[in-house]
Amino acid sequence: MSPFTAAPRMYPEPTYRPAIEMAIATEHLRDAASKASSPDIVLGLALLAQAGNPAREELCAGTWATLESIREQLRKRG
Repeated sequence: MSPFTAAPRMYPEPTYRPAIEMAIATEHLRDAASKASSPDIVLGLALLAQAGNPAREELCAGTWATLESIREQLRKRG
């Protein structure tokens, strides 16, 4: 496989448990991310989101924005 080939499409995996379905629901992931204090936690929540879940893209974008703001703060400190 060439490094220039497209990645295989991701599909939602079956969870088999209602408790897991609730835990990775969009609303719960967004709620947990809003209370998180570390970009690492938000990125981990993004990875928990099922493929195709709109929260996945939002959390990844939020993580990127948080990392950029941290980088900017470090630049200002010198």
